[in-house]
Amino acid sequence: MKQIYFFLLFMLSTLWVSAQASFSDDFESYTVGEYLGPQSDKWTTWSNKDGSTEDTKITNVKAASGTKSIYFSSSSTTGGPQDVIFPFSELHNSGIFTLSMKMYIEIGKTAYFNIQGDQTVGKVWAIDVNFNADGSVVSSSGTASLSDGSFPQGEWFIYELHGNLSSNIWTIKINNVSLGTFSLDVNKVASIDIYPSNANSSFYIDDFYYAHESFVPKPNDLAIRNLSVFPKDIVGLQSNLGINLINLGSSTINEIDLEYNYNGNSGNKNFSGLNMASGEVKTLFFDNQYTVANGANKMTVSAKLIGSIDEDTSNNITNLTINGVIPAADKFVIAEEATGTWCGWCPRGAVMLDRLSKRYPDYFIGIAVHNADPMVVTDYDAGIRGLSGFTGFPSATVGRTAIIDPLAIETAFFSRVIEAPKSSVRVGASFDETSRVIKLSPKITFKANVSGSYKMAVVIVEDSVRGTASGYAQANYYSGGEVKMGGYELLPNPVPANKMTYNHVARVLTGGFKGTALPLNSYKKDDVVYMNFEATIPAGVKLENIHIIPILFAPSGLIDNGYPAKMEEALAEGFTVGANDITFNGDVVIYPNPVAFESIIDLTLDNPAEVSVEIYDMTGKLVGSKNYGKLSGSNELLLNASNLNNGTYLARIKAGAEEITKNIVVLK
Repeated sequence: MKQIYFFLLFMLSTLWVSAQASFSDDFESYTVGEYLGPQSDKWTTWSNKDGSTEDTKITNVKAASGTKSIYFSSSSTTGGPQDVIFPFSELHNSGIFTLSMKMYIEIGKTAYFNIQGDQTVGKVWAIDVNFNADGSVVSSSGTASLSDGSFPQGEWFIYELHGNLSSNIWTIKINNVSLGTFSLDVNKVASIDIYPSNANSSFYIDDFYYAHESFVPKPNDLAIRNLSVFPKDIVGLQSNLGINLINLGSSTINEIDLEYNYNGNSGNKNFSGLNMASGEVKTLFFDNQYTVANGANKMTVSAKLIGSIDEDTSNNITNLTINGVIPAADKFVIAEEATGTWCGWCPRGAVMLDRLSKRYPDYFIGIAVHNADPMVVTDYDAGIRGLSGFTGFPSATVGRTAIIDPLAIETAFFSRVIEAPKSSVRVGASFDETSRVIKLSPKITFKANVSGSYKMAVVIVEDSVRGTASGYAQANYYSGGEVKMGGYELLPNPVPANKMTYNHVARVLTGGFKGTALPLNSYKKDDVVYMNFEATIPAGVKLENIHIIPILFAPSGLIDNGYPAKMEEALAEGFTVGANDITFNGDVVIYPNPVAFESIIDLTLDNPAEVSVEIYDMTGKLVGSKNYGKLSGSNELLLNASNLNNGTYLARIKAGAEEITKNIVVLK
């Protein structure tokens, strides 16, 4: 049941507050099976279409209290059509904000909602919250991860979001367990948008609550806003530990002590001469780095005010769980981003590819696939736009799994990097500087017994691409906005060509968007296969700025593995004749011919290959076949014609991916 109250909700020990408004809804006053919007004077939908498919219906299937709740699900890869909005009483950019609700997410299912930062929905996103199928919950703002934790699947739990908008200090709790504190790029809230974001979404919401109160500072109050750490990271990597602090008090702060604890290690440092005025924010760093440990480990940081008594010590300590993951051996995750210089939202893809490539160069490969601009590779562009679920720009796919927003690349990366590949991939090359023709020989070493049609392609990407033509200017809808987007918010729209540098740009695709099949349909562990490709590197592409990326596709069409080789590395490896470049050495001879009962097929192969022979009559009917297994060098193969009637036949002799057809005459 919903009500509006004007009363003193909480006397929080951490703040001086005076109440303004609150709202609660347990959905008990509504009719089961009917849409929520027409029964409510508060709830609505994204397009203000109450009672339409954008709305949600009241259900009595599950409830956290009473008998009723609201339910969200989707059958679309892009989510919806449900898209429910609860507007807060006004746009809040100061004071204390509280949001809580009980949620039930079915096991293996997902949920999503966001907090809008403007009263016009769709204009500004303040927070995105994704509950993933593996039980993890990730909160983000723009490209920044705010917190990372877990939620109980298949049972009701309490989600809480608390924010001091006056100081920009926020925290998220699941069942009263804090997932850490953070600050927002867009430090204002206007509404919550609840949206089933994909075909795997299935969740219930009950006991919804929202409140807003004013904030009055105390004389002495030092607070930690957030930590500059990665909530999910690769084990063994090192990072600087930065602490973002704010003076919430009315008095100047000059000296503090900071201390941290993480995975059994600790450190402390004194900072003096700070001269932090009321409301001032500073980021301070410890001298030593921390090393990411395996598993979920809590980073705890505390701050102590020196020289005066801190009147609120509850905000002087914060913690954030760092989830350290161990990548699978020799695993590279490939993210392909569909982009274009004409696309005003596409800078977020460039920011994500740059960020992950710099942070995880030994595990991540980014490829920017351009559309309708001077950097387009037509076949590549058509291929990525033809993937299932593709609806527009910007889009991305990680490992050729689902089409996602580029902002979700990081989450997808961590899901894929722990999956053991079936192969290790490298590449060799030779290059003719005059013709700019490059010969490529990807090398696949299988790590397990495999079967099915594995395929190989090679992509050449270039960094530091610049151009003077107008097509190199980047449309930029982040210009002048409140969302931080790697500095694009500080640049004009469009960003002039002479101010733009493009990285990870796909320049060459050879082998096809879905790859070229390896010769065999089964390989054993430790088998080594070379493939051959040839391409021309376009004039103007700087060889010192390219990476050659061999990509092996599993029979499912997903990417099994890849590798980012610099030009000099590939040339040092050298070109090797591959399994798809098997050549018959000289002519293939069949004797005797005509044949009565048996003939010999005389052939020589330059490289090992699976050899088979198929016999067809003149109507095209297959009348006989035999597989001779893997052969190499000179061979004499027995051809049995005893079961064939007199006449002329075609003998199709296959060696790997090549074949030769010969006429034979049966005369008995």
